[in-house]
Amino acid sequence: MKRHLLLGMSFIILSLSRFYAQQLPNGEGKFTFTEYAPFSGRPVDVYYYIPPAGDLKTMPVVFVFQGADRGYEYLIEFWKKAAEERQFIFVLPHFDLQLYPLEDYQEAGVLTADRKHVKPQRLQTSALVDEIFNYLQRHTGAKATQYMMYGHSAGGQFIHRSMLFYDSPYVEKAIVGSPGWYTFPDKAQAFPYGVAGIPYVDRETLRRYLSKDIVIQLGKADTVRESYLRKTPEAEAQGGNRLERGRAFYAYARQLAADNNWSFRWRKEEVEGVGHNSVRMAEHAIPTLLSDPVRPIPQPEAVTTRFYPIPEREYHTPTLRKPVTEGLASLTEITRYLVALVEEHPGRVTLSTLGVSTGGREIPVLYFGSGKDKNKIRVWIQAGLHGNEPAGPEAVCMLAGYLLNDAEGQKLLTHFELALVPVANVDGYAIQNRMSGNGLDLNRDQSKLADPVSVLLKKAYTGWDPEVALDIHEFTPWRKDYDAFFQMPVAIYEDVLFLPTGHLNVPEPIRDFSLNVLQKSAGEALMEKEYTWGYYFTPKLESDRLWISKGAGSPQSSSTNFALSNAVSLFIEIRGIGLGRTSFERRTEAGFIVAANMLETCRNHKDQLKSAIRKALADTKKGDKPAFVSFKGKKSLYTARFVDFARNDTFSVTLPALDVLDCEPLIIRPRPKAYILTGACRNAVRILEVLGADIKRASKPFTRNVEEYTVAEYEKSAVIWEMIHPVKVKTETRKIRKTFPAGSYIVSPNQKAGNYIVTLLEPESMNGFIPFGVIEAQPGTTLPVYRQVK
Repeated sequence: MKRHLLLGMSFIILSLSRFYAQQLPNGEGKFTFTEYAPFSGRPVDVYYYIPPAGDLKTMPVVFVFQGADRGYEYLIEFWKKAAEERQFIFVLPHFDLQLYPLEDYQEAGVLTADRKHVKPQRLQTSALVDEIFNYLQRHTGAKATQYMMYGHSAGGQFIHRSMLFYDSPYVEKAIVGSPGWYTFPDKAQAFPYGVAGIPYVDRETLRRYLSKDIVIQLGKADTVRESYLRKTPEAEAQGGNRLERGRAFYAYARQLAADNNWSFRWRKEEVEGVGHNSVRMAEHAIPTLLSDPVRPIPQPEAVTTRFYPIPEREYHTPTLRKPVTEGLASLTEITRYLVALVEEHPGRVTLSTLGVSTGGREIPVLYFGSGKDKNKIRVWIQAGLHGNEPAGPEAVCMLAGYLLNDAEGQKLLTHFELALVPVANVDGYAIQNRMSGNGLDLNRDQSKLADPVSVLLKKAYTGWDPEVALDIHEFTPWRKDYDAFFQMPVAIYEDVLFLPTGHLNVPEPIRDFSLNVLQKSAGEALMEKEYTWGYYFTPKLESDRLWISKGAGSPQSSSTNFALSNAVSLFIEIRGIGLGRTSFERRTEAGFIVAANMLETCRNHKDQLKSAIRKALADTKKGDKPAFVSFKGKKSLYTARFVDFARNDTFSVTLPALDVLDCEPLIIRPRPKAYILTGACRNAVRILEVLGADIKRASKPFTRNVEEYTVAEYEKSAVIWEMIHPVKVKTETRKIRKTFPAGSYIVSPNQKAGNYIVTLLEPESMNGFIPFGVIEAQPGTTLPVYRQVK
């Protein structure tokens, strides 16, 4: 017995010693991988860095792929420092040039060496990368279930072909950095320039490819035609240099998705001032790799059945009248629905267009009335500002049908003049992509108006001059931060989240009516129909602490931007991104309930509404309120409710919050008599005029007592965000007497657009003209904006 016990203990000790011997140490390391049988004769040296103080339970894994020369030392030096700083696991598999020539590396091993046969996917180089990831999981203790990929030049060639020809269950996101040439998803071109001759690449393969999280990263200075740039006729047809070829590849993929009404999750990022430099491009890639908090995971059917049942009724709106298997309504189908409403109700509604998008698509708008009847309430309702949020457009279509076809809706309509924009971002909707046709987020563009579609929308909004405005969005219920914090798959529970503004330059009567009348009533209406609601918040996980930011405070997005125009603003987020057609009836109904209730509440409180707007306008034009330049939310607590997917149950947790609805001012300045802008501020003047500002231009020189701003502190972000490098400044003001030349602009804040004016022109204002580069600032310089003192 004792002998057996000793033998057993010896076996356990030997097993444990072998286990620990196999574990890879933290820090910088290397191992040679030969464990995948099809490639065992071609070993791969794998270099890695695991931050010694990092948490293996939460650190993401990033695979980096080298260029055509297969150099790796300089990549290791850069990426290990980045991994330590940003706390991720860095992995670089070194594919030796002799063992893995072009056809097995850049071309991802799709064809055999004689280029006559297509390899099974398990024999392609991409499968080897998955096996290396599995090895890392077993031998490091890393809990990441997926990895991200970044490759520049030849590494970008490998990645974009890997994502096309191989469906890895492990790849979460891929950044394709400046390849010299591409394999287009074009069935008319033979491989390696197209996919003709690859038998398993069918429509479903292409659909999956375009729905993957892929970023095409291009250097705007990557235009040199070096001797080693491929110059075959097929490559030259893609463009004259890497920048042109990358743009053509992205445009082709985007159009292919649009033509087939497929989801398109790709993005294109162009880096200013960088040529063909892998390290400098990687500096810009890292924030993109690590920034996306969305975890694509299907919602269990049991959760849907228990908490999000589908309403039992017949639907006639564009998507809901289609079979589920046919997906979402196309833009053409939505337009046909709107045209039919107009034809069935001549004289009661008109269909117009706000203009044409970058992609050549018309932006439809339904007008109920002329907008000139002062006895009625003017309302603006928009949806689809993000193209991958389809329940909003469906809800607006449902509202239009209700107002025209339902007896109660027809009675309600007599109190209003309405402008309904079902799909604000038509290019994004066409491919179910968040961004516009120019690659911008239209709900981050409303204070810089860099996208032509933003200008079209804002001109129409200003021309309609609404008293009430609603923007309908959808939100992603699940995030990596939640999974990491709770150590289990969870999602936000509520059907609808409200995002009211707490911006202090929005007049209090506007904020009060929005929060305490419109939102309160909409919440009650949702609960009456057995829907749930809460407040929208942005989470942030720091170490093991999860905290949130609640409420809106930026002029770049609709909630605040609408309210700064002295309209009562309502902004909702419906639980929906990532759900496809799941619970689509319920999601649409949620948006419709809020929109219809908003109209009913405005009708029932018309005198109170009109009074609040009159008071807000009077206060704005009087100009005796201060300009709140910067502020921060006060610390509070918020109880959030989540769904536990594993238990099919809900739970609540109280989280620390910064509440923008209860703000603490940081910088306050008196509103000036006027702002005086030099000729260098033409773009700022353009934006303010689109927002409805009345601006005078001096016909001759003039002299005024003013305050000038000098930039005392200056910080420019190294990261490109929305195609700009945002800046932060602190200024010092000084009173001077200054003569201004003819052509200078005089902008009084004592007008309807006055809240826009002070918010956007004060230099420290969040997301104003200085931070967004609309007006240029440099350290130690005087700004071309002056405050005329009263």
